[in-house]
Amino acid sequence: MTSTTQSTLSQLQTIGTTSCQDNPSVNCSLYNSAVICDLQGTHYVWARKNCRLHCGLCHKVCRDDPDVNCNLFNPTALCSPDGGYHEWASIKCPAFCGLCPHETHTFLSTTKISSTEPLKACKDRLDCRVYNSTLICSKTSIYYPWSQLHCPSFCGFCHAPTRIVPCRDRLTNCDEYSSDLCINPLYRLWREENCRKYCGVCTGFDVETDYSSVLG
Repeated sequence: MTSTTQSTLSQLQTIGTTSCQDNPSVNCSLYNSAVICDLQGTHYVWARKNCRLHCGLCHKVCRDDPDVNCNLFNPTALCSPDGGYHEWASIKCPAFCGLCPHETHTFLSTTKISSTEPLKACKDRLDCRVYNSTLICSKTSIYYPWSQLHCPSFCGFCHAPTRIVPCRDRLTNCDEYSSDLCINPLYRLWREENCRKYCGVCTGFDVETDYSSVLG
């Protein structure tokens, strides 16, 4: 573990001595904690200030990040001190990996909703990955009109010409995850992007959206 991570964990141990709650003016549940709550991410400072409860920054008890299903991973690959994921595991899955005591969690932030200009091309205006797609993309959501303007690609609201591409995995270590990766609906978008071939979500070839002709 790096000295930076150790320092961060020490700082986290001091959190929770006062009443811990999210900023009432921020709807923290709107944001995708897997993106905005990353301890090493660019949104951590904002999240620590505004979404401490949502991101798990209040807890002094050693436990796994509530937004990460640690059981999804292969403990041999994830938790090994000689592996490439050990530092991440010590932050996200300390209880699962037997790395307690450590005060570890991951957290983030995002830009606020704004702008009413129409979308001229089929592309997202923001880094929409930071948002909770279930909340912003649903047709019954109060954020649906906003998401149509700002996150049409992320939410699947627009269609562009497609091209046939080989069915292959974007990652080379899909086999290090448990089989739950390929059947759990919570991981559908992730596996379709990163482990299509391994999980059998495409046959021989797959279709990929090509925005070049739309965006010029």
